Amino acid sequence: MKFLPLFLALVIPLLGVDVFLRVKHRCPPATIIYDCGSCETKPVEDIWIDDPSLAPFVPLMEYQSPERYRVVGDFNGDGIDDLALSEDSISGMRGNFSGYSIYLGRADGKFKKIGEIEACASSLAIEKTVEGNRLWWYARCGGGFGHVNCAMIGEQGLDRREGGSLGVYVGDNGTDWGNGISSFCNVSNSDVPLRVEISKTVGETVTWTSTTSARF
Repeated sequence: MKFLPLFLALVIPLLGVDVFLRVKHRCPPATIIYDCGSCETKPVEDIWIDDPSLAPFVPLMEYQSPERYRVVGDFNGDGIDDLALSEDSISGMRGNFSGYSIYLGRADGKFKKIGEIEACASSLAIEKTVEGNRLWWYARCGGGFGHVNCAMIGEQGLDRREGGSLGVYVGDNGTDWGNGISSFCNVSNSDVPLRVEISKTVGETVTWTSTTSARF
């Protein structure tokens, strides 16, 4: 593991090239996407809404819990809390993994959605760089394999020109490299304080409390 910092220094700049962008990761239409060849973009809509995490969640199946996870923190460094909100019930997740919508917050309490990712809440982390803040997360594809992902956080979306996706083998049958690299994707390693919270819904009222249960 002593060579891990050197490995990261060599590999991370390459994450934006096309070969890594071809691996499976979520790039929904709402997210701004920078293609390495053409640099075509799909900008997000400039729509600001009330805090989406305060609205009661309606799960896909009636038997599922109405509760879900969120991650709160100043993602883009403007001094205002932003939000990553789960789109799945905690009882419908695949090993605590879910689709998350990423929202930037505004001083008046409104939020704008800038993209979607597939992640475990506890795997989100923010890296401060000279170019701005970069979001890191881990997405599991199977029991022992997943992808470490990153993207710059911008007002118009998640910029993958300074990011991308890297497949890693993790867990008991994984590799030292895979486990070491994926371990960096954790709220405890974030350059910006992040809070992982779980909802409690009573009627039309949703409250949030800190949790450590959203671990991969």
